[in-house]
Amino acid sequence: MARKISREWIKAGLAGIGALTLLILVLTAFALIFLGKWLHAADQPVRVDAMIVLAGAPERAMYAADLFRQGYAPVVYVSRPARERGHRKLEEFGILLPTEEYVNRTILNRRGVADTHIQIFSIGSVSTVDEARAARVALPETTKAIMIVTSPYHARRVKMVFGDVFADSGVAVRVVANPYESFPVRWWTDQDAARQTILELLKIVFYQTGGSFSRRPSSE
Repeated sequence: MARKISREWIKAGLAGIGALTLLILVLTAFALIFLGKWLHAADQPVRVDAMIVLAGAPERAMYAADLFRQGYAPVVYVSRPARERGHRKLEEFGILLPTEEYVNRTILNRRGVADTHIQIFSIGSVSTVDEARAARVALPETTKAIMIVTSPYHARRVKMVFGDVFADSGVAVRVVANPYESFPVRWWTDQDAARQTILELLKIVFYQTGGSFSRRPSSE
């Protein structure tokens, strides 16, 4: 009798574990499906005092130029990130690659934004946190609203970071995602989108647990 009851308990336990496993798999699937939409937390463009182009994909500068020509902002701030290690190594061999801020400025120029409307900010930023802090210092005290131009997968974290850095500044922060970068809802079907999604999720977890990277004083 005891053996029969024991077997029934084992069967019930296995059935419970199976149901729980299935539930976890279903919830995980739903989470993965909506992860891309969650990361793509962009706002609609509005008129602001300044636009900020973060370091990264050149498509960000392309979209900033579009928005400038449409009259959304009178000035575009372009981030100056730290040089990548590989680029510095090439420079040791006399191979000079253009800096990212030069590339973005050139994109803006060729898409109708004159140098008089472009400001370079930040010195060797290594993270979004660095850029947000540098932007707050660089912007005039009269600034009331800014619009950050970034990539679709980056929008959620930019909102978090800039929201924290500008929390007590009185400056309204909006984040727009450029439409030139592909970021499918089914992100796991695209290698680049999958890589960016997983990496971005890890960066958000890192940031929310108190982690951030900042440039060393010697890089200034």
